[in-house]
Amino acid sequence: MLVTIIGASRGIGAATANSFAAKGYDVFLASRNTKELEILANELINKYKIKCEYAFVDSTDKASIEKAAERCVDSMGIPNIVVYNSGISKTDNFYEFKEQIIRDIYEVNVFGMLKAMEVFIPILFQGEGGTFAGVTSLAESRGMPGNAGYTSSKIAASHLLEAARCQLLKSKVKIATIKPGFIATDMTSRNSFPMPFLLTAEQAGEIIATKLIDGKLRISFPYSTAFISWFGKLIPGIIYDNLMKHWKKKVLQD
Repeated sequence: MLVTIIGASRGIGAATANSFAAKGYDVFLASRNTKELEILANELINKYKIKCEYAFVDSTDKASIEKAAERCVDSMGIPNIVVYNSGISKTDNFYEFKEQIIRDIYEVNVFGMLKAMEVFIPILFQGEGGTFAGVTSLAESRGMPGNAGYTSSKIAASHLLEAARCQLLKSKVKIATIKPGFIATDMTSRNSFPMPFLLTAEQAGEIIATKLIDGKLRISFPYSTAFISWFGKLIPGIIYDNLMKHWKKKVLQD
């Protein structure tokens, strides 16, 4: 059994690779940071005695995804599970709005995922079938001041995955949506606000690997944060607007 993880050099991606390897899966790693991939690959091979290779991928460049996919198939075979974990976040400020900031976020979080789907879904069809999983976020529930690009990109990614899942549901290729809450990573280490029910990357990786192996296609965790996210969608707009007033001060200070 083979898993391909795009965005695997650190954080959730690296932890997910470790969890799959611990369960006996061979792993193909991809990201821009090949030095960290090399270190991780050697660790997984030595610790778990599995097969592991890696390749450079720039999620904004379809050609690099195609090249990595070709290397994966040629050297290890068609994957059973593909996980798109690449994602970025940048603070945005509508008092000093720069469209490029949000465009950069979308290029990785949305269009990068779509490029990976365009490359890997046909590959999955060539084999016995499998699962393409995209990592979005429970932060998609509402637009958050200072994080408009990130939150809106994640709801766009979630809806794209949901539409694909519905269309392909009766085929041999399945689409999974993974929505983590707050996870201790390099990205969240910059947050100055409280992060309730914070999980480690290792905890997140174990949940993701276990759920995907079990065939789950809608994965949201932890349950407490998932409930808060669901409830947040029910708050009337006028109430939400007033609750988020204090974020204006944060945005101007960032």
